[in-house]
Amino acid sequence: MIAPLLPRTENLVPLLAGKVDHILVDRLNYHYADHIFRKLNREQYLRKEYYSNASRQIERECRRLGITCRVIS
Repeated sequence: MIAPLLPRTENLVPLLAGKVDHILVDRLNYHYADHIFRKLNREQYLRKEYYSNASRQIERECRRLGITCRVIS
């Protein structure tokens, strides 16, 4: 399970190949940490667009590597 989907998590998929059979992707829903992302100027990682793009990238990589993948909306 890749949850929560933290910044740059999409880069993990090749490292997981051969070690996992299935990947489940879930978004970052911990709003109590939002102020940390803002303080570090990383608000882009809190946006729906980031989750959509990153989860699509994870799905593509999983498909390419033959790993079953499910993204939670």
